[in-house]
Amino acid sequence: MIIGYNQFLSIHYFTIDDKLRYISFFADFGPLNIAQVIKFCDLLNTKFKSEELKNKKIVLVSGPDNDKRANSAFLMCAYLLLVFNLTPDEAFKPIADIANTFEPYRDAGYGPATYFITIKHCLQGLYKALKTGLLDIDSLDIDEYEYYEKVEHGDLNWITKKFIAFASPKERPTTHGMYNFDNQYNTTNILQSDINSATQQWFRNGGKIGNHNKKILYPANTMDGIVKYFKDNGVTCVVRLNNKLYDNRKFLEAGINHFEFYFPDGTIPPDNILFRFFELCETNPGSIAIHCKAGLGRTGTLIGAYLMKTYKFLAAEVIAFLRLMRPGCVVGPQQNYLQR
Repeated sequence: MIIGYNQFLSIHYFTIDDKLRYISFFADFGPLNIAQVIKFCDLLNTKFKSEELKNKKIVLVSGPDNDKRANSAFLMCAYLLLVFNLTPDEAFKPIADIANTFEPYRDAGYGPATYFITIKHCLQGLYKALKTGLLDIDSLDIDEYEYYEKVEHGDLNWITKKFIAFASPKERPTTHGMYNFDNQYNTTNILQSDINSATQQWFRNGGKIGNHNKKILYPANTMDGIVKYFKDNGVTCVVRLNNKLYDNRKFLEAGINHFEFYFPDGTIPPDNILFRFFELCETNPGSIAIHCKAGLGRTGTLIGAYLMKTYKFLAAEVIAFLRLMRPGCVVGPQQNYLQR
Protein backbone atom coordinates (compact mmCIF):
# COMPACT_ATOMS: atom_id res chain seq x y z
CA MET A 1 0.00 0.00 0.00
CA ILE A 2 1.34 3.42 -0.97
CA ILE A 3 0.74 6.12 1.62
CA GLY A 4 0.54 9.71 0.42
CA TYR A 5 2.59 12.41 2.12
CA ASN A 6 -0.41 14.10 3.76
CA GLN A 7 -1.70 10.78 5.02
CA PHE A 8 1.74 9.94 6.37
CA LEU A 9 1.77 13.20 8.32
CA SER A 10 -1.51 12.24 10.00
CA ILE A 11 -0.18 8.93 11.34
CA HIS A 12 2.31 8.26 14.12
CA TYR A 13 4.02 4.88 13.85
CA PHE A 14 5.90 3.28 16.73
CA THR A 15 7.25 -0.13 17.70
CA ILE A 16 8.23 -1.84 20.92
CA ASP A 17 10.10 -4.71 19.25
CA ASP A 18 13.50 -3.49 20.42
CA LYS A 19 12.30 -1.98 23.70
CA LEU A 20 10.14 -4.58 25.42
CA ARG A 21 11.78 -7.94 24.90
CA TYR A 22 11.02 -11.36 26.29
CA ILE A 23 14.08 -13.19 27.61
CA SER A 24 13.53 -16.81 26.60
CA PHE A 25 14.62 -19.89 28.49
CA PHE A 26 14.49 -22.15 25.42
CA ALA A 27 11.87 -21.91 22.66
CA ASP A 28 9.37 -19.86 24.68
CA PHE A 29 8.74 -16.29 23.55
CA GLY A 30 6.13 -14.80 25.84
CA PRO A 31 3.92 -13.43 27.17
CA LEU A 32 5.75 -10.31 28.28
CA ASN A 33 5.75 -9.82 32.03
CA ILE A 34 3.43 -7.59 34.03
CA ALA A 35 6.00 -4.80 34.34
CA GLN A 36 6.36 -4.69 30.57
CA VAL A 37 2.58 -4.63 30.19
CA ILE A 38 2.36 -1.60 32.45
CA LYS A 39 5.27 0.09 30.69
CA PHE A 40 3.46 -0.34 27.40
CA CYS A 41 0.27 1.13 28.86
CA ASP A 42 2.29 4.08 30.12
CA LEU A 43 3.95 4.56 26.76
CA LEU A 44 0.70 4.47 24.82
CA ASN A 45 -1.11 6.65 27.31
CA THR A 46 1.67 9.23 27.08
CA LYS A 47 1.30 9.27 23.32
CA PHE A 48 -2.44 9.85 23.60
CA LYS A 49 -1.75 12.80 25.90
CA SER A 50 0.94 14.30 23.69
CA GLU A 51 0.11 17.69 22.16
CA GLU A 52 2.35 16.83 19.24
CA LEU A 53 0.34 13.69 18.45
CA LYS A 54 -3.16 14.81 19.38
CA ASN A 55 -4.36 15.04 15.76
CA LYS A 56 -2.63 11.89 14.59
CA LYS A 57 -3.66 8.27 14.41
CA ILE A 58 -1.32 6.10 16.45
CA VAL A 59 -0.20 2.83 14.88
CA LEU A 60 1.76 0.08 16.62
CA VAL A 61 4.04 -1.68 14.16
CA SER A 62 5.64 -5.07 14.82
CA GLY A 63 8.11 -7.10 12.85
CA PRO A 64 6.95 -10.16 10.89
CA ASP A 65 8.36 -12.67 13.38
CA ASN A 66 5.74 -14.73 15.18
CA ASP A 67 6.93 -13.73 18.64
CA LYS A 68 6.89 -10.01 17.89
CA ARG A 69 3.42 -10.18 16.34
CA ALA A 70 1.93 -12.14 19.23
CA ASN A 71 3.50 -10.01 21.94
CA SER A 72 2.47 -6.74 20.27
CA ALA A 73 -1.10 -7.99 19.85
CA PHE A 74 -1.26 -9.09 23.48
CA LEU A 75 -0.03 -5.70 24.68
CA MET A 76 -2.67 -3.86 22.66
CA CYS A 77 -5.42 -6.08 24.06
CA ALA A 78 -4.06 -5.77 27.60
CA TYR A 79 -4.12 -1.98 27.22
CA LEU A 80 -7.82 -2.12 26.35
CA LEU A 81 -8.51 -4.38 29.32
CA LEU A 82 -6.55 -2.32 31.86
CA VAL A 83 -7.16 1.23 30.70
CA PHE A 84 -10.69 0.99 29.31
CA ASN A 85 -11.85 -1.65 31.81
CA LEU A 86 -12.97 -4.02 29.07
CA THR A 87 -13.67 -7.69 29.60
CA PRO A 88 -11.34 -10.24 27.98
CA ASP A 89 -13.85 -10.84 25.18
CA GLU A 90 -14.22 -7.12 24.53
CA ALA A 91 -10.47 -6.49 24.62
CA PHE A 92 -9.83 -9.43 22.31
CA LYS A 93 -12.53 -8.52 19.80
CA PRO A 94 -10.40 -6.19 17.59
CA ILE A 95 -8.09 -9.09 16.71
CA ALA A 96 -10.59 -11.95 16.96
CA ASP A 97 -10.89 -12.36 13.19
CA ILE A 98 -7.14 -12.86 12.81
CA ALA A 99 -6.57 -14.72 16.09
CA ASN A 100 -5.49 -17.92 14.35
CA THR A 101 -2.57 -16.08 12.75
CA PHE A 102 -0.90 -15.54 16.12
CA GLU A 103 1.34 -18.33 17.33
CA PRO A 104 0.29 -19.54 20.80
CA TYR A 105 2.68 -19.39 23.73
CA ARG A 106 4.53 -22.51 24.84
CA ASP A 107 6.36 -23.47 28.02
CA ALA A 108 10.02 -22.88 28.88
CA GLY A 109 10.94 -26.58 28.83
CA TYR A 110 13.49 -28.19 26.53
CA GLY A 111 11.17 -30.92 25.29
CA PRO A 112 8.47 -30.74 22.62
CA ALA A 113 5.57 -28.45 23.49
CA THR A 114 2.50 -30.36 24.67
CA TYR A 115 0.39 -27.47 25.91
CA PHE A 116 -0.24 -23.95 24.64
CA ILE A 117 -1.81 -20.77 25.94
CA THR A 118 -3.20 -18.03 23.74
CA ILE A 119 -3.47 -14.25 23.86
CA LYS A 120 -7.04 -14.68 25.05
CA HIS A 121 -5.95 -16.97 27.89
CA CYS A 122 -3.52 -14.26 29.00
CA LEU A 123 -6.31 -11.70 29.02
CA GLN A 124 -8.58 -14.05 30.95
CA GLY A 125 -5.89 -14.80 33.53
CA LEU A 126 -5.09 -11.12 33.96
CA TYR A 127 -8.77 -10.21 34.26
CA LYS A 128 -9.53 -12.90 36.82
CA ALA A 129 -6.53 -11.89 38.93
CA LEU A 130 -7.75 -8.29 38.92
CA LYS A 131 -11.35 -9.20 39.74
CA THR A 132 -10.41 -11.54 42.59
CA GLY A 133 -8.04 -8.96 44.09
CA LEU A 134 -4.99 -11.16 43.59
CA LEU A 135 -3.41 -8.43 41.46
CA ASP A 136 -3.55 -4.74 42.29
CA ILE A 137 -2.00 -2.82 39.41
CA ASP A 138 -2.09 0.46 41.32
CA SER A 139 0.10 -0.88 44.13
CA LEU A 140 2.47 -2.92 41.97
CA ASP A 141 5.97 -1.46 42.37
CA ILE A 142 7.48 -1.66 38.89
CA ASP A 143 10.95 -0.65 40.00
CA GLU A 144 11.02 -3.28 42.74
CA TYR A 145 9.63 -5.92 40.37
CA GLU A 146 12.35 -5.31 37.80
CA TYR A 147 15.07 -5.17 40.43
CA TYR A 148 14.28 -8.42 42.22
CA GLU A 149 13.51 -10.46 39.12
CA LYS A 150 17.22 -10.25 38.26
CA VAL A 151 19.31 -13.26 39.29
CA GLU A 152 21.94 -11.04 40.89
CA HIS A 153 19.31 -9.39 43.10
CA GLY A 154 17.33 -12.44 44.20
CA ASP A 155 15.49 -14.01 41.24
CA LEU A 156 12.16 -13.62 43.00
CA ASN A 157 8.67 -12.45 42.10
CA TRP A 158 5.55 -11.78 44.11
CA ILE A 159 2.80 -13.83 42.44
CA THR A 160 0.13 -12.53 44.82
CA LYS A 161 0.35 -10.85 48.21
CA LYS A 162 0.37 -14.34 49.71
CA PHE A 163 3.03 -16.00 47.53
CA ILE A 164 6.61 -15.28 46.53
CA ALA A 165 8.17 -17.59 43.93
CA PHE A 166 11.96 -17.62 43.94
CA ALA A 167 14.98 -19.66 42.89
CA SER A 168 16.69 -21.74 45.54
CA PRO A 169 19.21 -19.79 47.62
CA LYS A 170 22.72 -21.20 47.83
CA GLU A 171 25.41 -21.01 50.47
CA ARG A 172 27.77 -18.18 49.49
CA PRO A 173 29.33 -15.09 51.08
CA THR A 174 26.96 -12.36 52.14
CA THR A 175 26.84 -9.17 50.08
CA HIS A 176 26.13 -6.01 52.04
CA GLY A 177 25.52 -3.66 49.12
CA MET A 178 22.55 -1.33 49.47
CA TYR A 179 21.03 0.37 46.47
CA ASN A 180 19.16 3.62 46.66
CA PHE A 181 16.92 3.51 43.64
CA ASP A 182 17.05 7.29 43.33
CA ASN A 183 20.77 7.47 42.64
CA GLN A 184 22.33 4.07 42.08
CA TYR A 185 19.89 1.97 40.12
CA ASN A 186 18.02 3.08 37.05
CA THR A 187 15.63 1.19 34.85
CA THR A 188 16.10 1.46 31.12
CA ASN A 189 14.12 4.36 29.74
CA ILE A 190 12.07 2.83 26.97
CA LEU A 191 11.01 6.15 25.53
CA GLN A 192 12.75 8.91 23.65
CA SER A 193 14.30 11.66 25.76
CA ASP A 194 11.54 14.13 24.97
CA ILE A 195 8.79 11.85 26.31
CA ASN A 196 8.22 10.88 29.92
CA SER A 197 9.71 7.63 31.20
CA ALA A 198 7.49 4.61 30.79
CA THR A 199 7.74 3.94 34.50
CA GLN A 200 6.45 7.33 35.63
CA GLN A 201 3.00 7.69 37.12
CA TRP A 202 0.13 8.01 34.76
CA PHE A 203 -3.56 8.31 35.29
CA ARG A 204 -6.41 6.05 34.31
CA ASN A 205 -9.93 7.13 35.16
CA GLY A 206 -8.56 9.35 37.91
CA GLY A 207 -6.19 6.77 39.39
CA LYS A 208 -2.52 6.06 38.80
CA ILE A 209 -1.32 2.76 37.42
CA GLY A 210 1.60 1.18 39.24
CA ASN A 211 3.47 2.25 42.33
CA HIS A 212 6.63 4.22 41.67
CA ASN A 213 7.51 5.39 45.14
CA LYS A 214 11.26 5.71 45.61
CA LYS A 215 12.57 3.10 48.02
CA ILE A 216 15.83 1.51 49.00
CA LEU A 217 16.42 -1.81 47.25
CA TYR A 218 19.06 -4.27 48.38
CA PRO A 219 20.23 -7.59 46.90
CA ALA A 220 18.45 -10.71 48.13
CA ASN A 221 20.67 -13.23 46.36
CA THR A 222 22.43 -14.53 49.48
CA MET A 223 21.07 -16.22 52.58
CA ASP A 224 21.48 -13.10 54.69
CA GLY A 225 19.96 -10.93 51.96
CA ILE A 226 16.95 -13.15 51.40
CA VAL A 227 16.29 -13.49 55.14
CA LYS A 228 16.35 -9.71 55.51
CA TYR A 229 14.02 -9.27 52.53
CA PHE A 230 11.57 -11.83 53.87
CA LYS A 231 11.57 -10.30 57.34
CA ASP A 232 11.05 -6.84 55.89
CA ASN A 233 8.12 -8.04 53.77
CA GLY A 234 6.10 -10.20 56.12
CA VAL A 235 7.17 -13.65 54.93
CA THR A 236 6.57 -16.11 57.75
CA CYS A 237 7.47 -19.41 56.11
CA VAL A 238 9.57 -20.88 53.32
CA VAL A 239 8.68 -24.03 51.38
CA ARG A 240 11.52 -25.97 49.74
CA LEU A 241 10.58 -28.35 46.93
CA ASN A 242 14.05 -29.35 45.70
CA ASN A 243 17.20 -30.99 47.07
CA LYS A 244 18.96 -29.11 49.85
CA LEU A 245 21.30 -26.40 48.57
CA TYR A 246 21.47 -24.41 51.83
CA ASP A 247 21.17 -24.81 55.59
CA ASN A 248 17.65 -23.86 56.67
CA ARG A 249 18.84 -22.72 60.11
CA LYS A 250 19.26 -19.16 58.80
CA PHE A 251 15.50 -18.99 58.26
CA LEU A 252 14.62 -20.73 61.52
CA GLU A 253 16.92 -18.51 63.58
CA ALA A 254 15.20 -15.47 62.05
CA GLY A 255 11.78 -16.77 63.12
CA ILE A 256 10.78 -17.92 59.62
CA ASN A 257 9.29 -21.42 59.50
CA HIS A 258 10.74 -23.82 56.95
CA PHE A 259 8.97 -26.78 55.32
CA GLU A 260 10.33 -29.60 53.15
CA PHE A 261 7.86 -30.64 50.43
CA TYR A 262 10.30 -32.32 48.06
CA PHE A 263 9.27 -33.96 44.81
CA PRO A 264 11.48 -34.59 41.74
CA ASP A 265 12.30 -31.87 39.23
CA GLY A 266 9.99 -31.73 36.22
CA THR A 267 7.32 -33.92 37.82
CA ILE A 268 3.88 -33.34 39.27
CA PRO A 269 3.25 -33.15 43.03
CA PRO A 270 2.06 -36.30 44.83
CA ASP A 271 -1.34 -35.91 46.47
CA ASN A 272 0.11 -35.89 49.98
CA ILE A 273 2.41 -32.97 49.09
CA LEU A 274 -0.42 -31.11 47.38
CA PHE A 275 -2.77 -31.45 50.37
CA ARG A 276 -0.04 -30.49 52.87
CA PHE A 277 0.65 -27.40 50.79
CA PHE A 278 -3.04 -26.47 50.68
CA GLU A 279 -3.29 -26.85 54.45
CA LEU A 280 -0.24 -24.64 54.95
CA CYS A 281 -1.69 -21.96 52.66
CA GLU A 282 -4.94 -21.93 54.60
CA THR A 283 -3.39 -21.83 58.08
CA ASN A 284 -0.23 -19.74 57.69
CA PRO A 285 -0.86 -16.16 58.85
CA GLY A 286 1.75 -14.40 56.71
CA SER A 287 3.16 -14.60 53.19
CA ILE A 288 4.71 -17.82 51.93
CA ALA A 289 7.93 -17.99 49.90
CA ILE A 290 8.17 -21.09 47.71
CA HIS A 291 11.10 -22.36 45.73
CA CYS A 292 12.36 -25.33 43.80
CA LYS A 293 15.73 -25.16 42.03
CA ALA A 294 14.75 -22.44 39.54
CA GLY A 295 11.48 -21.40 41.17
CA LEU A 296 9.49 -22.06 38.00
CA GLY A 297 8.17 -25.57 37.42
CA ARG A 298 7.35 -27.21 40.74
CA THR A 299 6.90 -23.83 42.40
CA GLY A 300 4.47 -22.55 39.78
CA THR A 301 2.54 -25.81 39.75
CA LEU A 302 1.77 -25.77 43.48
CA ILE A 303 0.85 -22.10 43.49
CA GLY A 304 -1.29 -22.60 40.39
CA ALA A 305 -3.10 -25.57 41.91
CA TYR A 306 -3.95 -23.53 45.01
CA LEU A 307 -5.23 -20.59 42.96
CA MET A 308 -7.38 -22.94 40.89
CA LYS A 309 -8.87 -24.50 44.02
CA THR A 310 -9.44 -21.24 45.85
CA TYR A 311 -10.27 -18.75 43.10
CA LYS A 312 -11.64 -21.08 40.40
CA PHE A 313 -9.08 -20.27 37.73
CA LEU A 314 -9.08 -22.54 34.72
CA ALA A 315 -5.72 -24.18 33.99
CA ALA A 316 -4.86 -22.00 30.99
CA GLU A 317 -5.89 -18.87 32.91
CA VAL A 318 -3.73 -19.63 35.92
CA ILE A 319 -0.72 -20.64 33.82
CA ALA A 320 -1.04 -17.40 31.86
CA PHE A 321 -1.31 -15.35 35.05
CA LEU A 322 1.68 -17.09 36.63
CA ARG A 323 3.80 -16.38 33.56
CA LEU A 324 2.77 -12.74 33.54
CA MET A 325 4.02 -12.49 37.12
CA ARG A 326 7.03 -14.82 36.75
CA PRO A 327 7.93 -15.84 33.18
CA GLY A 328 8.64 -19.53 32.69
CA CYS A 329 6.31 -20.88 35.37
CA VAL A 330 4.84 -24.39 34.98
CA VAL A 331 6.77 -26.65 32.62
CA GLY A 332 6.11 -29.74 30.52
CA PRO A 333 3.71 -32.31 32.04
CA GLN A 334 2.93 -29.92 34.90
CA GLN A 335 0.74 -27.96 32.46
CA ASN A 336 -1.29 -31.03 31.57
CA TYR A 337 -1.53 -31.92 35.26
CA LEU A 338 -3.20 -28.59 36.02
CA GLN A 339 -5.48 -29.05 33.01
CA ARG A 340 -6.65 -32.41 34.37
